[in-house]
Amino acid sequence: MNNRNLMLQDITSGGIINEIKNFLPVIIMLGLSTFLIMTGLGKLTYTPEYSSKATVAINVKGYSGYSSLIVSTDMASVFSDVFESDAMQRKINESAGHNINGKIVCSPVSETNLINLTVTTSNPGDSYLFLQMALANYNEISGRIFSNAVLDVVQEPSIPTSPSSVSPLITYRYIAVAVVVCCLMLIAVLRYIMRFTVKSVSGAVNQLDGNILGFVPAERKKEKSKKHDTGPFVLTSSLTSMNFTESVRMISVQIERHLRESEMKVLLVSSINEHEGKTSLATSIAMALSEKGKRVILIDGDFRRPTVKRAFKKRSEGDCSLSDVIGGRVLWQEAIRTDKKSGIHVLFQEKAFEDPTEIINISAIKEMLDSMAKQVDLIIIDSSPVSVSREAEMWMQVSDSAVLVVRQDWSDVRAINDAVDVIWQNCGDFSGFVLNAFESNNSLGFKKGAAYEG
Repeated sequence: MNNRNLMLQDITSGGIINEIKNFLPVIIMLGLSTFLIMTGLGKLTYTPEYSSKATVAINVKGYSGYSSLIVSTDMASVFSDVFESDAMQRKINESAGHNINGKIVCSPVSETNLINLTVTTSNPGDSYLFLQMALANYNEISGRIFSNAVLDVVQEPSIPTSPSSVSPLITYRYIAVAVVVCCLMLIAVLRYIMRFTVKSVSGAVNQLDGNILGFVPAERKKEKSKKHDTGPFVLTSSLTSMNFTESVRMISVQIERHLRESEMKVLLVSSINEHEGKTSLATSIAMALSEKGKRVILIDGDFRRPTVKRAFKKRSEGDCSLSDVIGGRVLWQEAIRTDKKSGIHVLFQEKAFEDPTEIINISAIKEMLDSMAKQVDLIIIDSSPVSVSREAEMWMQVSDSAVLVVRQDWSDVRAINDAVDVIWQNCGDFSGFVLNAFESNNSLGFKKGAAYEG
């Protein structure tokens, strides 16, 4: 089913979490950048302001008690206008002997005859001087209008010791970082949802044009594997779990049955892109079939990035390679090496080629495979990925059937199905798909697993 209809059951919580974790370095980098940029700009554009405060009480002559309080409260807003007037500003500058660029704010205290005065300037001394001059000159300016009103200073002004304002950029930088992080996480989720890849086992059944041979669950790498990295995960490795080995064995049974019923011997194992696990699975399938008593030859057919050798013990320098056999320098019987642990026969490719077309000889390869097929039960070829080069298509022409390894949420579904069409055109048979590094329980959360790269 080759369409882009997104099915809800194919979107897994584990896939979303994995996508966010993969995107985490970008999230951290941009979040930290946002914090540093806003901090830097805040400090560059910030002008500190200092505030000096005082509290005054309004007393009206001729009134007493409750009546005086009512009149004083009603007049508080009018007195505020006097403090904030242009006339007061001019008088303060005259008394101070220089211009003070300050702002005075009067805040009447509710249900009292008190007014809080706050003066803000860019200099702590000017703030204090501005407020002192305002109090000293108030009676002169307001006396003509409110001759029966007297101001008593309840709280004397003081010189501010620290800025009273902060930069908005610095104040809201944490909020900005949170917004950036949330937006990036949303982008990561949308990237995962919109990416047209195989996201679950059920999605593979609905989207892929072919038989699903089985899925290999995601494997946790053991700590010791970090110190002793022997290359791809294989069946005989002590680093693999029972889930991995049993999955590979069940897949190998299906492959062997299909090839036997169709009287085929040459199987190609490939993938769409690199790091989907084709080498690990090709090697492990060969080992599983060897366990059943089958005589198996594993060929490293990836001329550009040969990796089968990493799954086995290091060989001595000067050993022959597949390219030597194709070039007619040695017989394949002389180049074959037998792995004592698994019992499979391996034809390694030691040297990588940037342009393998100069050494590829289809007739020589066909002759080699025909000769091998007379002496063994199965031949498994690990080729280069389909999207990397045309060598995979060359191997299809000399193979009886093919298997495609599909890693969870890795390759485009359309490219996978297009590759199946190419396999049918060249091989004439397609065994099916092996789903690699898939979460065994897609709906119950996420378990981070290592992919079997190769």
